[in-house]
Amino acid sequence: MSSVEDLPKRNRTWFLRQSIVAWVVLGGSILVSLLAWQLTSTAVEANEDQRFRAVVDEANLAISKRMRDYEILLLSASGFLNASNSVEREEWNAFSESLNLTENFAGIQGLGYAVTVPPDQKEEFTNRVKAEGFPDFAIKPAGERDVYTSILFLEPFDWRNQRAFGFDMYSEPTRREAMESATMTGKTTVSGPVTLVQETDDAVQLGFLMYTPNYRNGAPLDTAEQRSAALTGWVYAAFRSDDLMAGVLSADARAMSTEIYYGTETRNQDLLYSDPGTTTETNPLEATRVASTVIPIADRSWTTMFTSYGALGSGSFQPWIVAAAGIGINFLLFLVLYSFALSKRRAEKYANEMTRDLRESTTELTRSNEELARFAYIASHDLKAPLRQVSGSVELFEEDVADLELNEDARESLRDISAGTARMRDLIDGLLAYSRVSRDGGSTSEVVDTRALVEATLQALSEPIAESGAVVDVGTLPRVYGDRRQLASVFQNLILNSIAYRSDTPLRVAIEARLEGAEATFSVTDNGIGVAPEHRERIFRMFQRLHTQTDKPGTGIGLAISQRIVEKHGGRMWVQANPNGEGCDFRFTLPIANG
Repeated sequence: MSSVEDLPKRNRTWFLRQSIVAWVVLGGSILVSLLAWQLTSTAVEANEDQRFRAVVDEANLAISKRMRDYEILLLSASGFLNASNSVEREEWNAFSESLNLTENFAGIQGLGYAVTVPPDQKEEFTNRVKAEGFPDFAIKPAGERDVYTSILFLEPFDWRNQRAFGFDMYSEPTRREAMESATMTGKTTVSGPVTLVQETDDAVQLGFLMYTPNYRNGAPLDTAEQRSAALTGWVYAAFRSDDLMAGVLSADARAMSTEIYYGTETRNQDLLYSDPGTTTETNPLEATRVASTVIPIADRSWTTMFTSYGALGSGSFQPWIVAAAGIGINFLLFLVLYSFALSKRRAEKYANEMTRDLRESTTELTRSNEELARFAYIASHDLKAPLRQVSGSVELFEEDVADLELNEDARESLRDISAGTARMRDLIDGLLAYSRVSRDGGSTSEVVDTRALVEATLQALSEPIAESGAVVDVGTLPRVYGDRRQLASVFQNLILNSIAYRSDTPLRVAIEARLEGAEATFSVTDNGIGVAPEHRERIFRMFQRLHTQTDKPGTGIGLAISQRIVEKHGGRMWVQANPNGEGCDFRFTLPIANG
C-alpha cells in the first residue's frame, strides 16, 4: 500500500478516520461470525445428541427383538418335543431344516436338545446313541458325577457343532447355573459369557447359551420340586457373540464402541461382547457421548454401553464452514473499505482539473464521510452497525463517483458488496431471531384468533402476493394459545415460502385447520414446485437450502425459525406432498384455546 506521509494533514486525518472505520467493521463482523459459529455449533451439537440417542435406542430395540425371536424359537422346539412321546434324530433334523435357521434366525450357532442322564443309565444311553451310527460317542468330559446331561440333538450338524455332540453342559458352572434356573422357574433363561466347545484355536469368540426346560407330558409343574422331578432336558441355542451382533447392529451402531455385559453391572468377567467400532482407529479422541442401558433378555438383564468418539454425520463441519465463510466475507469488506479510504488520495491528483461542481461534490463527500465515521464510532457496540456502515458507505460512494469513469468491474464489485451486505444483514437478523426463539420461546401466551391473525398477515404481504399473482384461500381457523407476534411470523414465513417456490402454474395457497382433541392441526398448502421426500426433513435445518442463491434468494433460516416457534408452543411442524396434486403441504399443531 502507498505511504501517507506525502498527503496533506487534512487528507491524512480523513484517511486515518476511514481506516478506523474499516477496522471497526472488521472487528464487528468477526463478532457476528463468532455469533453465527456459536449458534450453529449449538444446533449441530443438539442434532448429534438426538441422533446418537436414536441410534442407541434402535440398537437396544434390535437386540431385544432378536433375542425374543430366539426365545420364541426355543418354545416352539419344546412344543415340538412334547407333541410326541419320542422324537427321533431324523425328525429333529427335519424340524430344524423347516425353520431355515440360517435365513430366519441369523446369528444362531446351533439349535439343540440336551437330555438328563441318570448315572445308572449312562452306559445304556451311550450304547443307544452309538447304535444310531456314532461308534465314538461318549459323554464329555469323562469322569464320575452325581448328575449327567448330554447334548443329544444339535442342528445344523456341521463340523463345528459336532465338537459339542455329547457334551455335558451341566458339568460347567456358568452353564449349570442357567440350566438350574430354567429348570426351577420353568422359564427361558440365558447364561453368562462362556467359550463354546464349538470354538477352535482360530478366531475364538465370546459366546453364551439360551435354555428352555422340557418336562414330561402330564407331569405336575406347580412347584420348583415338581418341575425338577419332571425334567427331561433342555432345548437350547448356542451363540457366538460377534457373529450374532454382526447381523443385529446397524452401520451407525457398529461405528461406535459397543460393549454388552451379562447382568446390571459392567464387570470384566461379565463381558459378553466388545467391539471398538470403526471410528476409534481413525479418530482416537476422548469419548464425546456415552449411553449405558439395562435391557431385559429372557428372565435376565443385559447392560449395553455405546460410546461415540466423534460426530455420526457430516454436520460437525458446519460450524467451521459458517465461521470460515463469515471471516472470508469480513476480510473482503475490510479490504473494500480500506481501498475506499485510499481512493481519496488518488482523487487528489485530479482536484485542480475538476470544475467548481466537482470541488463541491468532493467537499460534500468529505463531510459525508466524516459524518459516517462519527456514526460508526457511536454505533460500534451494536453488532449490526458495521454492516449498516458498509451499506451506507457503498451507496454514498456510488453517488459520488457516478460521474467518474469507473470501469464495469469496479461497479460490479460495488453491486456485489451491496448484495452481500444485505444478505449478511438478513442472515444476522435470522440468526438473532432464531436465538431469541430458542431462548425465550412463546414467552407471551394469550388467546390468539388465528383467522384475524392470518388476515392481518395477508394484508401485510399484499404487495408480494399481488406481484406473484397468488390466490390465498383461508378456511375456518380456531383460536389458540400462543405468542401473537411469533405465530404471525410462522404464517408469514410459510406464505412467503409458497410465493418463493411457485411453479409456472398460477399459484394457489390454502390455509386451513382441523381440530384433534386439545390441539389444532394447521395446513398451508400450495401448488408450487414441491419438495422431494428425501429433502423433507432437511429443509427445517439451519442454513439448509435446496436451490442456489441466484435461483431462489433466501437465508435458509425461515423454516427453521418457524419449526422452532411451533415446538416452543408445544406443537410440531412437518411437510408432506400436496394431497391434491403438485406442491407442498406444510402442517403444524398448536394448543387450542377453550371457550
